[in-house]
Amino acid sequence: MSDVTTSPDSWHRDWLLGTGDHGIAVTELEWGILRFFAAFERSCEQLSRLATADGLKFQEVIVVGVVAMQRGHPTASSLARQLNRDDVQNLQYTLRKLVDNGYLSQSKKTGSRVVTYAVSKKGRKFVTDYFTVRSKLLTKKTGLIEDIDAKLSGASELISVLTGLYDGAAMTSSTYSPLYENKGDHK
Repeated sequence: MSDVTTSPDSWHRDWLLGTGDHGIAVTELEWGILRFFAAFERSCEQLSRLATADGLKFQEVIVVGVVAMQRGHPTASSLARQLNRDDVQNLQYTLRKLVDNGYLSQSKKTGSRVVTYAVSKKGRKFVTDYFTVRSKLLTKKTGLIEDIDAKLSGASELISVLTGLYDGAAMTSSTYSPLYENKGDHK
């Protein structure tokens, strides 16, 4: 039996999204982010089931947590910006559900159309309980990774830069014409 050493390039030779070393590295990162996001979503939902009988959905967990982190009372628009979301209507629906279920409160100044949100007592208890479960099942375990805080800080900065690059590519590409003439041509 011969010992066959395979270079990373041979594993990716048929990829249309990554034909060179750099393209392969970018594509591997994209796939890694997709897998991480799916795992992050699953963990948020499962941990929320331990913190509340309501079993909040992923977006609800995130929104309650972000509102709870605020010093002031954010609006739907400011939350959308913080979460890098364009779907403000969907975010407003999530906010209404969280208000209806008692996790958030909303207020509006007299004569103003601007609605702001704050975490309620029920919401604060959820965030506290969620934090406790998250600390026990996740955060303590990440502490086992050598030099984790520096690695997390570097990864966070890299993701911020990449977010800007991907948003820039999306914005620029919106002004381009498709590579195909009509819908039937791209098959």
